[in-house]
Amino acid sequence: MRFAHTTIHTARYQESVGFYREVAGLSVVDELPNGMITFLSDKEGDTCIEIIRNAGPEYKGEGISVGFFHPDPESYREELKEKGFEVTGLVRPDEKTVFFYVKDPNGLDVQFIYYRRDPAASRRRS
Repeated sequence: MRFAHTTIHTARYQESVGFYREVAGLSVVDELPNGMITFLSDKEGDTCIEIIRNAGPEYKGEGISVGFFHPDPESYREELKEKGFEVTGLVRPDEKTVFFYVKDPNGLDVQFIYYRRDPAASRRRS
């Protein structure tokens, strides 16, 4: 079994779709004809976000985050900051990891992270 997608219910539909296209680098891979649901994904199809237009209950921005691998979060943080996004400081929990967060239009914490993996550990999981 593998993870399918993360769903975000929002009244900020177009703004949310734009955020995940521009900031996370995802592309629209499917839109329902009624204009209520859009799926965005990376080019490999491994990362998928579903945005649902919803005037009802929506995410309030607490207690959950989504994370994206990025090869250079330090430079990307500066780029987003220059574009006017409110970003956190860099976090370095150990010598192999660096990340930061930015809020999406719904208040969801979006993390951009880089960490060096142990190649032997990846082979053991396969």
